[in-house]
Amino acid sequence: MGQKLSPSAQNKKAIEKARHRMQNLLAHAPTYQANRTLEELHALSRKPSTIPALQQQWDEVKKTIPVSPMSCKFVDASGQLLAVYVGIRDTTISFREAPPQTLESQEHGAQREQGKEYVFGGIPLALLNDYQYAVQQLFATEKWHPLPTAANTPIIPSTQVRGPSAAAAMAAVTYFKHTSLVSHLLATMFQAAFPERYTKYAAAAFAAGVWIPEDPWLSRVIVYKLDSELHYNQGDGSPTAIFPVGQYRGGTLAIPQLRARLEYSPGTVFIACAEVLAHIVEPFFTAVEGPPNGCTPGRIGNVFFSRANILQMLEGKPPGGGPHTAYSANLVPTSPPQHELL
Repeated sequence: MGQKLSPSAQNKKAIEKARHRMQNLLAHAPTYQANRTLEELHALSRKPSTIPALQQQWDEVKKTIPVSPMSCKFVDASGQLLAVYVGIRDTTISFREAPPQTLESQEHGAQREQGKEYVFGGIPLALLNDYQYAVQQLFATEKWHPLPTAANTPIIPSTQVRGPSAAAAMAAVTYFKHTSLVSHLLATMFQAAFPERYTKYAAAAFAAGVWIPEDPWLSRVIVYKLDSELHYNQGDGSPTAIFPVGQYRGGTLAIPQLRARLEYSPGTVFIACAEVLAHIVEPFFTAVEGPPNGCTPGRIGNVFFSRANILQMLEGKPPGGGPHTAYSANLVPTSPPQHELL
């Protein structure tokens, strides 16, 4: 019998598997091309009239668009990557040499075929159950009340991380620790899909701003069993990673500008320039029973991202600078303090 791997070795193996799956997806999954450039999408996202117009157009066509569970990539009119959807994939088919297809062509081959085997590229079920339990324990501790933060204030852990009480703050730290591997899997997917942006933001700003060693992301949002409206993630400065957990039916992820309705089942991942791609999670219906670990059923949305203003404030700061200065924007030293041994 082989030697049992340590927990850290198991995590490292899981991360490498995620990297391998993502690299295969990027190499072989189909690519669909939008009819606008990233710059044009960015300009549209700043117009107040864009969301109502998109919603009206989407309401007219969404029922004609099938829901697809198939992994794919989306690029803008110039070929720049906009988003990656991590669902299931038929590994016997490769689109490596194929040119980008039109958005309308998503509708062909969008359904599972009986008798075929598919590989799921998202977050493993075992991790989803643990993640859901950690989130439920977090919300069961106390009520959480987010407070607005001015754009020019120093970088500090948010109200949710500090918690409204000592018990809630401890629950937040426990949540981060128990969801660390999921966070690293998402960071690995981000790195594989957007390597240049990962190097610019993650390798520098993430390392400087991180306040929980187990979490390589700067910001998270938990949408706890709520519906959403069509929206942009305005203010995001790097690709956003989202995924759901829970027990529910429905809850399709829709991106009107990509003419996409994507199966948003537990563990599927969507990594995208969400600040320029309006998206909505369609209504879901809670399942009758939850998992065997005592969690209640329902859909929990999870958003991992970094704010543009925070990334700008952290640019050029040294790794670990935040913890050494209580996250002051003006007092980050050039290097961590050194103390002589007495």
